[in-house]
Amino acid sequence: MAFIALSGWVIWKSERFQNLFQGVSQARLSEALKRPVSFRTAGFRIFPPSVSLQDVVIGNDPRAGSGPLFTAEEISIGGG
Repeated sequence: MAFIALSGWVIWKSERFQNLFQGVSQARLSEALKRPVSFRTAGFRIFPPSVSLQDVVIGNDPRAGSGPLFTAEEISIGGG
């Protein structure tokens, strides 16, 4: 069990998996919000279940201005 947990953690922290996860997540969030979305890193916890995103930027409509619509250092979603 410890081997599985350690292997999962190593895969999650790998640069290749993080790039894949970020690309898919950013594309899906951008599609859902109809605005460009970007974040630097993502974290996931099993106990308590939660997801956190660091350095989140949601782009603004180009007609409304040049600055972002929303920025945050960290967003956490989950329970505990």
